[in-house]
Amino acid sequence: MSEFNVSKAAQAKLIAALTPLLQPLRAKVGISQGELAPLLGVSRQTYSAIECEKRPMSWNTYMSLLFFYDNNDGSREFLRASEAYPREMLKRFNAGSMPRGGEKAQIAGIPDEITDKLDETALHAVRAVLMAEYARCAGETDETVLKTFSGLAVMRPEPGAARTVKTIRKKNKKRGGA
Repeated sequence: MSEFNVSKAAQAKLIAALTPLLQPLRAKVGISQGELAPLLGVSRQTYSAIECEKRPMSWNTYMSLLFFYDNNDGSREFLRASEAYPREMLKRFNAGSMPRGGEKAQIAGIPDEITDKLDETALHAVRAVLMAEYARCAGETDETVLKTFSGLAVMRPEPGAARTVKTIRKKNKKRGGA
């Protein structure tokens, strides 16, 4: 099970990369030290000392912070762009496939290298087309499609999503589609 072991040196490097990012990450999420500390299982004073670099962060605290900030839309992109994000470790843990969070979950088999480069407008377009094609193939109503996809991260309906599905259907009908 050596693929699950992270050396002390690798842990120290990741912790050192995350520590100076704690205040900006917390600001991006809009959470106070007092609100975050109990989520991590530490006191506010302990968390404050870690954030101010007066106390070293434990590996468990690092992992808790990683999971918290990676699963938050406000901080995910910033965290993943940093050296504190353990890409290689996660690849090993997941047998070569990166876990995907939030809006950029894998879409219909499109490789991560492509979806990682898509901005929010492109992801919205892909969602709308996929929802419209699902509705067409399944013969479902727009409302049913929105309910079907609402639990999937990549399919989270946005305001106007039903209107987008209807617009795509109209365009398909004009072209001679179903």
